[in-house]
Amino acid sequence: TSSWTASPWDFVRLEMKLEELPHLPKLSLAPQLRALNFTGNLLTELGALQHCALLEELVLDQNRLTSLRGVAHLRRLVVLRAGRNDISDAEDLRALQSLRLVDLSVNQLTEVHLTAPGLARLLVPKNRLRSTAFLAHLPSLTELHMGENQLAALDPRVSEWCPLLLRMFLWRNRLSSLPELRLPLLTELVVDNNQLEALGPLGYLPSLERLSANYNQIQRLGGPIAASPLLAELNLAFNQLGPAEAATAAAPYARLRKLQLNDNPACAELLNHFRPWALLSAPQLCELDNLEVLGAERLEAIAARGAADPFLPH
Repeated sequence: TSSWTASPWDFVRLEMKLEELPHLPKLSLAPQLRALNFTGNLLTELGALQHCALLEELVLDQNRLTSLRGVAHLRRLVVLRAGRNDISDAEDLRALQSLRLVDLSVNQLTEVHLTAPGLARLLVPKNRLRSTAFLAHLPSLTELHMGENQLAALDPRVSEWCPLLLRMFLWRNRLSSLPELRLPLLTELVVDNNQLEALGPLGYLPSLERLSANYNQIQRLGGPIAASPLLAELNLAFNQLGPAEAATAAAPYARLRKLQLNDNPACAELLNHFRPWALLSAPQLCELDNLEVLGAERLEAIAARGAADPFLPH
């Protein structure tokens, strides 16, 4: 149309979503663009971005991209979203030093080429990543999403590389162990659906509030699992914990409010006695195995605990 060949557009944001566009429009007509959103099109290449030197936000979710070639000169780019494509080549990201948020979920990445010193949030779940070594170049990272990749190990140097981490999601990988960590700001760690046989000691995690390790093969727990006095939620369902180990899970955590231990051997052994037995070690719980702890249950557990305490008069 005539609008594509008119004098340069003076707007700074362009959105063309779900239009089935096979290629980018003539962006040389919009040199002032700061934000582009082309979600849900049929894009296969990004050559037209060479005219967008001022771009700060780029959204390319749900296209047909196999490569991010063409973004290297976007030196002002702060936000990049290109999830649900088929991207295997992202080497151009190495040149982008201003990035603060990158979302490359559901692609075909085997490597991450990021060196942005200010990157705070990285979302790369459902790719084919096998290493966390790239984290050495991301000192400002606060949030890491690497679920459903092919990680066999978490590099123990992650505490040195990313000391500002607040949340780390490593679900559905191939992790058989976790290193001791020293992440004073970490509040959430999710390692569901891995191959862990032991959990802890996880080290110094004083801000940790939620730890989830459902669907593993955990038979042993560290004593304690982590140095985490603020822990409020602990999920250990669908593992291999017997009564002796399960009994120690909640004991060190006075602030624990939610606990999942269902579908462990301890449940099968204790049957109907499991719930009162679990509450005996943690009467402060508000929720056990996804069911609310009733006031009567709590009082019964506290009374039973008091009756078993040799230091209280009977």
